Amino acid sequence: MNFRRAIPALALVLVVGLPAVPAAAYAGTSPTGEAASARATAEVTNLRVRWPGAKVRQGRRYVVKGRVSGGARALLVQRRIPGGWFTLGRAKSAANGEFRIKVGTRWVARHRTIRVLAPATTTHDAAAVTRDGALTVTRNYRPRGGKAWKPIAGGPSKGQRWTPCGVRPGVITYRVNPKGLPRRGLREIRKAVGKATAATGFSFRYLGKTRHVPLKKGSNEISPGANLTIAYSTPRKVPALRGPVLATTPVAAVGAFGTSIFRVIEAGLVIDKTHRLRAGFGRGATRGGTLIHELGHVMGLDHVRDPRQMMYPSPTRHDASYAKGDLRGLKKVGVAAGCFPGEAVGRVSPTRGRVLVTIHR
Repeated sequence: MNFRRAIPALALVLVVGLPAVPAAAYAGTSPTGEAASARATAEVTNLRVRWPGAKVRQGRRYVVKGRVSGGARALLVQRRIPGGWFTLGRAKSAANGEFRIKVGTRWVARHRTIRVLAPATTTHDAAAVTRDGALTVTRNYRPRGGKAWKPIAGGPSKGQRWTPCGVRPGVITYRVNPKGLPRRGLREIRKAVGKATAATGFSFRYLGKTRHVPLKKGSNEISPGANLTIAYSTPRKVPALRGPVLATTPVAAVGAFGTSIFRVIEAGLVIDKTHRLRAGFGRGATRGGTLIHELGHVMGLDHVRDPRQMMYPSPTRHDASYAKGDLRGLKKVGVAAGCFPGEAVGRVSPTRGRVLVTIHR
């Protein structure tokens, strides 16, 4: 984000062999959401579901209830995305088969097709109950108008986004460098990533502290040990902060077979602590506004010319909340975009290909 005037939006650098963040083991379901089990015979699963209402406000409680045969066993509430079924909530039934599944409502979206799945066990077959047009999570504020949004593009890339598939479906891990972090800084970061979750469906999982500073002079690492590293620093240590710049965000994405959209594999976010940014998410140059602007870059959005949008290159007089254009763009790069070609929910995503690094200022 720029402080007083517009400067070149981003710089493009092609890199070969940039290491991706190692994937953690995923304890979940197969690409179809059904657990494989070796068994000679299995009983038919009886699954009865009581659906709540079809609409709920963001963050409010939404619980799916019912009964399943087979005793205590895993159950999932999932929505369909291109490439598989994405889990919104999970629980385990009681010994008598009764269950209550708390469904996540932080993601503001219309889930057109959702289901309750009882994966197969050693004694019982899998079963699913699907409901079309079942759940709409509504926003808890009225966004500003406008339609403007722009994907990050350049070179061979027509856009960039994270994958909601792979071994950590819909999860972006992050670490925070505590050095230079302002008072209540971590709380602001958590609130900012919550706004990104609401707009995209991706969950941000905090892994703890780090000493790393992305783009630090003499280092070519972006985010070791997590998908995203967030830090406060100075132009002396991070040359990309020089000039009228509030923050900089390097994003590394890899070419995916069968599409011109690159898959983001890691990113960094560095805020210039020498600027006297106001705390919170109010109007003008605030830490919260800077964070959600840079998170827009992290997710795959470029600058736009509409000053109502958070992706405008300079701070504006508006409160720090995503406007309608921002939300349109974030939906396009969010979980609902689905898997990349050759991917599936729960399976390792291919990482080979040319890596594109974009540095946003």
